[in-house]
Amino acid sequence: MALIRDEAHWDSHGAFVAHVASVTGGLVLAGLLGGGERDAIVAAAVAGACVRPVVRVWVVTGAP
Repeated sequence: MALIRDEAHWDSHGAFVAHVASVTGGLVLAGLLGGGERDAIVAAAVAGACVRPVVRVWVVTGAP
């Protein structure tokens, strides 16, 4: 099953949206997602609702 890679690095917002459209299109063809559901997911991706900066904080201490 295809997954939306929301935490991957994307060169642009458009590349992320194209990925979402591709994955959800495949899910519609497989009968796992309805057209309206796909439209809602892609619209959320376009609006940026699924995109957030990935912030990782590493804490280094001298304690064992």
